[in-house]
This record gives sequence, C-alpha cells and structure tokens, in this order.
Amino acid sequence: ELILPCLWQQLVVTGLLTPAELWRALSIQPLNCLGLTSGASNWMVFDPDATWTAGQGKLKTPAHNSPWWGHTLSGRVVAVCC
Repeated sequence: ELILPCLWQQLVVTGLLTPAELWRALSIQPLNCLGLTSGASNWMVFDPDATWTAGQGKLKTPAHNSPWWGHTLSGRVVAVCC
C-alpha cells in the first residue's frame, strides 16, 4: 500500500522509470531472481492520479510509525485481491 505510491512518485512521476519498468522491478524481476514462475492470480488496482496523505490508520498495516506519515503522495492502491 505504501511502497508503490512512494516509488511511483519518486521514479515514475520524475521520469526515471516508465510505469512498465517499475512494474517489472516489483513483480517479474524478484520472481526471476528467486528462480520462481508466476502462477498466482493476485492482482491490485492502482490509481496513479490519486493524491493522498499517508498516516496511521489510513492503511491496512498495523505499523505505528513510518517516515512517510504526514507526506502527501501521488498514486494510491485502491484494491487488492490475493
């Protein structure tokens, strides 16, 4: 929920990576490094235009601290299915 918006804002919005390059880095390349193949049907919906402020209680994580609390981020995970 938090890493994708952070990476989107820092890498895609700034033009350092394309959306496809970021997606490969987060999905396909880790599988390749581990010698695994994708067989799962997990998916998520990401809204790259959503702007929101990260904060405790706004995410599903039980984390009580994050350096991103209070920061406004571009992009938000809006749905996940495992």
